[in-house]
Amino acid sequence: MGVSLGGRVVDRTTVTDAPFLGWTTAVPLGRLLQDTFAGSVTVDNDLLALTRAEHWFGGASVGLCRPVTYDECLDLAAEGEPVAAAVVTRSGRALGRLLAAVANFTWVPKIVVTGEGVRLAEVARTAVDEGLRADRTPRAAPLDVDIRHSDFAHWARGAAATVIQSHVLGR
Repeated sequence: MGVSLGGRVVDRTTVTDAPFLGWTTAVPLGRLLQDTFAGSVTVDNDLLALTRAEHWFGGASVGLCRPVTYDECLDLAAEGEPVAAAVVTRSGRALGRLLAAVANFTWVPKIVVTGEGVRLAEVARTAVDEGLRADRTPRAAPLDVDIRHSDFAHWARGAAATVIQSHVLGR
């Protein structure tokens, strides 16, 4: 299993700093996931992982005989183009497995999927659900996955809510 996140990772297993997650001390994420799932686990910084993927595979152009953008790959997959559909299905299944891992560790009843790449969750929704079912702890309650498109206003609203909470609650 490969996990990439916004943070500093040592030895492809231990997250030493992940500001977006609020982690300021070492978290042995690779070992924790390996103890939960069969097989090996590699953890890395998200930008480094993305760069490695581009260097190795050149994005989704492998097998398509031409470079395509992220959105073009999703469009092609939605239209049933076999290579793009395979890439998007594998990616969707991996996303579902990641959502299951997050939910299994945190026991949250709901996960909101949003951001620049959210369309993957829509185009590959069946595969996302398959990955989620495959790795979700059997005794856990069903997980509500909310896929949301957002724009700058949503992010700004989140920042504003944080400031208001800090002011009103004194945090």
